[in-house]
Amino acid sequence: MIDSVIVRTVYLGRDKLRLRLSLLRLGYDRSFESSTIERFGIGYYGHSGRPVLKFEIGGKWFVLANDVAPEEVNGLRMAIEAHGFRLPPP
Repeated sequence: MIDSVIVRTVYLGRDKLRLRLSLLRLGYDRSFESSTIERFGIGYYGHSGRPVLKFEIGGKWFVLANDVAPEEVNGLRMAIEAHGFRLPPP
C-alpha cells in the first residue's frame, strides 16, 4: 500500500524558503520570503486532529509532513536553528 505519492522538499536559504512539491515526477516550486512566514511547527489538521508539520503565511497552511510527533517537530526546529536560521513561533 502506498501511503503518499506526494513528496514535499523544503530548502532554506538566508532569506527565502523554497517548497518543492512532486507528484508522480511532476513538480512545482514555490518560494517565500522568510520574513513572511508567520508560524513554523506543529498543527492539528481538520476534525481528525491529525498532527502535521506546517508553516503558515497569511493564515494559509502549507503542510510539510503528516502524522508527526511533537518531539520530532521540536527536534527539527532545534536542528534548523542550530544552523543559524531564525524560525517564527510554532
